[in-house]
Amino acid sequence: MEEDLYSDFVILYRVLHASRMPKKVDAGADSIMEKYHQEGLEAGSTIRNKLGEAVKVAIKNLANGFINHPNNAALRETVAAGNIDTDEYYHHQLRIIYRLLFLFVIEERNLVYADSKTPETKRFNHIYFNYYSLLRLRKLAKKLLPPDANRHYDLWQSLVSTFSLFEKKEIGGKNSVL
Repeated sequence: MEEDLYSDFVILYRVLHASRMPKKVDAGADSIMEKYHQEGLEAGSTIRNKLGEAVKVAIKNLANGFINHPNNAALRETVAAGNIDTDEYYHHQLRIIYRLLFLFVIEERNLVYADSKTPETKRFNHIYFNYYSLLRLRKLAKKLLPPDANRHYDLWQSLVSTFSLFEKKEIGGKNSVL
């Protein structure tokens, strides 16, 4: 409402319109609003179940990708020698997956530099989405087909750089999350 977004107002108006509400105080279970609520709960449950499975598959693929990459001989030796606990390796993969999910959500909702609309913030937002975003990495990765994909390990370095933007940094004697 503060940003005068008419389309958002229309959606809110349609959801909160009197026709969506119960006709009587005790008829809440039969209202359209309650049906929307129940459908939302069911959809959320389905999405959560699918997300859990997708995360398991992603962890397995990511872990195998790291082990099988030609430049990761040291990792293969560490795993073969039993110097890394499987739970520890799993937690490293899980952390990467959750970082990716976090970035997907904040990018999708345009929350990276959403605090203000100053020219400087808009410039930072432009820089982020054009040079650091997961959206950019996904577009680049889609263009790479095997065997060319094996040569572009710099995409991983780009992702590590993106992760570092959100780490706590010591700036001018103060902790700050970038």
